[in-house]
Amino acid sequence: MFAGFGGKKNQVKHEYFYAKALDDLLKKGKSHGELKKSIPEILKEMEGKETAELKKMIKYDAEKYFNPLKKACETKRAPLMIIALDTIHKLIMYSLIPNEKDMMEQLKERGYEEEEKKNAIKKHEELIKDVVKTVCECFELDSINEAKDVHIQIIKALVQVVTSYEIHGKSITLVVQCCLNIHVVSPDDNIQRTSHACLNQILTVIFQKMDMYTENEAGKQKATLLSLKEHWSPSIHNKKAEKQEDEEEEKEEERMTEEELEEKVDDMIDSLKGISNVTMNMEEQRHHFSTKFEEFHNLIVKYQHKRAALYMASYYIHLMSFTHEQEHLQQFINIAQYYINVAYDPDVEESVLYKLKLTPDGEEREKIIKEQLKRKKKWIYSILAEKEEDPQQKISILKKGGDDPVCLLDQATLLVSLHEEPENNPEIIELLEKVIKQKDSLLEPEKGERLKTLYASACSQLGMLTLQTGNVEKAIDLLKEAAEFNEPNSFYFLGRCALLQNKEDEALSYFRDGMKAMNNPNCSVLVLQFHAQNKHQLTEDELAILERDAQIGDVRVLYALSTALLNNHISAKLDSENNQIRMVLPEKKEEPSKETEQLAMNLIEMGVQKKDLLLKDLLTSLLFTGTVHMPPNLSRAITLTQEILQDENELKDHWPDIIATAHYNLGIAKYTGQGLDKDEQEGKEHLNTASSLGSKLAKNALAHIEKQAS
Repeated sequence: MFAGFGGKKNQVKHEYFYAKALDDLLKKGKSHGELKKSIPEILKEMEGKETAELKKMIKYDAEKYFNPLKKACETKRAPLMIIALDTIHKLIMYSLIPNEKDMMEQLKERGYEEEEKKNAIKKHEELIKDVVKTVCECFELDSINEAKDVHIQIIKALVQVVTSYEIHGKSITLVVQCCLNIHVVSPDDNIQRTSHACLNQILTVIFQKMDMYTENEAGKQKATLLSLKEHWSPSIHNKKAEKQEDEEEEKEEERMTEEELEEKVDDMIDSLKGISNVTMNMEEQRHHFSTKFEEFHNLIVKYQHKRAALYMASYYIHLMSFTHEQEHLQQFINIAQYYINVAYDPDVEESVLYKLKLTPDGEEREKIIKEQLKRKKKWIYSILAEKEEDPQQKISILKKGGDDPVCLLDQATLLVSLHEEPENNPEIIELLEKVIKQKDSLLEPEKGERLKTLYASACSQLGMLTLQTGNVEKAIDLLKEAAEFNEPNSFYFLGRCALLQNKEDEALSYFRDGMKAMNNPNCSVLVLQFHAQNKHQLTEDELAILERDAQIGDVRVLYALSTALLNNHISAKLDSENNQIRMVLPEKKEEPSKETEQLAMNLIEMGVQKKDLLLKDLLTSLLFTGTVHMPPNLSRAITLTQEILQDENELKDHWPDIIATAHYNLGIAKYTGQGLDKDEQEGKEHLNTASSLGSKLAKNALAHIEKQAS
């Protein structure tokens, strides 16, 4: 027991919090070697010390006692960051990381010579900079689940820093930037209000302190702050502040010419597309995106570049369709809204469309639509058609759009869904061809990415329909045109064409390209099948994409992955760092490990929750028979079987095999009395039904029963 830790309630000394915090960090950060090594040494030094001595130890060597907290923040694990940030806040509040005045008194008390004083003061200034940097770098969008608690601790610590110390230059920029980041991206109203209030408080304190500076120096600092306050927006991935001299910060970069700027934007969009298509492993992707994003964001802020902002808005709107968590969704909405506000132009269709996507029903939305109708923007009829439920009414509204490519493509897509043989419908073909004939107009740079995507989609749809008519060569030409714009479905159907021509290697190449495109699970499943047939070795990137598709919850990927795991074509192991089971490539083809089976069952359960019949059938079979590491569970297997048979009339025409298997399993359970009350007659009835639906197992079982009876 440390001195001052016990005694009566409410007599706990300030130093208590520090040792308790280190103890908590040690317990929660066992897997982090540096914490495991440094914390016990400090706790041992503190053991048995009196309160006054503890306080003196921390104040005289603040950097030493700050370092474990810094290491905890660097783990980027929310539970550790919360403890560390709270402790940093208290160290400052209780003057255990001394301010300038306390530092000077301390140096005088310790009898330092002039040179020693200079070194100590310089070291102390670096420590304060390090504290600011450490706190600000705790802001991170990825820690969604516990971001609220992290953000609260960041705000508390930053307010304490600004009110306790004199900070300058880069440190001020970091503080203001961090508070603005939290204010913009946080989905929590209370956090937004708190961060806004704290930002005002921080700026007020800084401006007040500037009154003590020379007029010239204060002017420079205030200009920096006002610029930040007016222009800065969320920097989503924190990048460690680069060490720059104050003079370099004050230099104004030369502005690019319009031609140079457009070329730069094109290059950066291409670069971000490459990263988002997962052409590198996930760690590299995250690092590269963080760097490229911040560079691109700064360019948008500096030049208020509408096309660049529009691309970023489209990127985050695209991400919105992949998230199932409300906190993620709200943050993506906030970020997209910022960029669309920069990009908005009533004459640019794409910017208006994204504005409408982010604007709920109401007066503002109606005003935007009326403005577009007044400007005779025919594409707006596609938005009006969305409100209609009746397909014919939708088509009637879309026809008002005339030859507008958006309305033409929407009509074609709707008609495809209404016709059993769309490839033989001349109206659909004509609509798609009208869109494709507008290629030159659609691909003009100023028209934006959306119309390029629309053109590619028309080529892809017409290619698919052409393939169904048997005209493979024409289909390939159309699909290759779509693939030039990275249209996901085009890769899948190009692969299908290659398989029709017995070109397996070419097909695999197309499927792998399609797998890298966002939201293309068909290609992911086929690449996995090639791997299972020993015709391809999955790469680490492809495993990461499969994990991504599984997390999205696509049932085709869930089924393919779970069967691959159960057959040990893919293995799994426990990641001790975050206590999660991750997929790996097996070194040998042997029976699946316990972790592999567990991951497979987790994926199957995800599919069952989504009410997928194939995965429910797979789970039922596994529960009846058991697996290498899992015993049978007849009770749940029978419950699932009965659930399947409740919808027998709706399912038997499309899924006769699954209904047959359900009757077979229930028949065996009833006939043998395993899991149900024994009833041989009812058991035989189920087996007869299964046999009539083509179950060979049921036929064999009935033959065996007949033989025993004779």
